[in-house]
Amino acid sequence: MRLRAFALLLGLLSLSATARSQVIDLDKDRVPVTELNGPWRFHTGDYAAWSMPGFDDSGWSLVTADKPWTEQGYKGYGGTAWYRLSVLLPARHGVLALYLPGVTDSFQIFVNGRLIGQQGELPPHSRVVLQNRILIPIHDDLAAIGRPMLLAIRAWADPHRSANARGGI
Repeated sequence: MRLRAFALLLGLLSLSATARSQVIDLDKDRVPVTELNGPWRFHTGDYAAWSMPGFDDSGWSLVTADKPWTEQGYKGYGGTAWYRLSVLLPARHGVLALYLPGVTDSFQIFVNGRLIGQQGELPPHSRVVLQNRILIPIHDDLAAIGRPMLLAIRAWADPHRSANARGGI
């Protein structure tokens, strides 16, 4: 019995010593985060070429990502819409990921024309998935230094709920 108590005490002491030695240095270990609120280029409708970097979106509307499209001139719209934004990466950057706090109702994310993630299903077989937060890694081969990286988000809001839906990212 004494041997077990001693072993338990020794184990607890080693755990407490380990816990005290762990330090997170916020200057060195912090992950840089940048909000991409925009302005984003925005267009309702659906066309696969809108995910490609060479597509000219200069005639599209400008919206921000921090408000739904229903509050930016598209009240009552339900269906598919696209967001596009070019990001110039710094000379030195770490691992990249895109965090979305919420999208109505389903979406796909493209980087330089390549699909990197999605939530739910879009037409013609649409399916809503109620998940408000998602983190999607961006692979190194898509993040070329010195060249703009095109983010394109194909978002879908159920037209049957468009009167009450907020729509967008």
